[in-house]
Amino acid sequence: MNFKKTFKNLINKPSCPYIVLAFFLLLIIISVYLFYAVSISRQRIVQLEQRIVELEQELYFYKALPTPNIPTEEIFQPGQVGEIEVDPAVPQPEEELGAIIFDTRGIVQEVHRDRVIVLGDGTNFEDRQPRQITLLFTLETNLFLVDRTHYIGLRGLEQLSPGMQLTITANENIRGRTEFTARDINISEF
Repeated sequence: MNFKKTFKNLINKPSCPYIVLAFFLLLIIISVYLFYAVSISRQRIVQLEQRIVELEQELYFYKALPTPNIPTEEIFQPGQVGEIEVDPAVPQPEEELGAIIFDTRGIVQEVHRDRVIVLGDGTNFEDRQPRQITLLFTLETNLFLVDRTHYIGLRGLEQLSPGMQLTITANENIRGRTEFTARDINISEF
């Protein structure tokens, strides 16, 4: 009974409507805060789930990249493109192409997600004919800009555009090869 009496006294006081109003305002503010907090957390969860999917796709892509670890016996084997058949009756040029070549030059034609198509100058082919060369990028490929800025892996692809002149170095013998993994790429000029 004491509670009923206290409640009646509280309601009959002139400040009672203000207390009730303050209570309802506080209740509304807390409700709005909780609504937005839950809403924002749901949006954040959706964003994080989307980011996880993107990272899984990126990881799948990185796993699909060629590895720079080439068996030792294949490193020094030349390709067959541009080789000239030797005829003992025909005089050979005085300047021969080395048996092992690790670098060449070319002009960027196309930039893809994990590779660059370059018009090579022919220095890695015995017949010295310019050819399209596909440079495969790995996570260890280095790209050096003219201002000595350095990019590693696929970040370097973002810096390349058609028309750029490149100097390319590989970890393998690129003589007679039109596709190989690039180790270092230097942009010669824009």
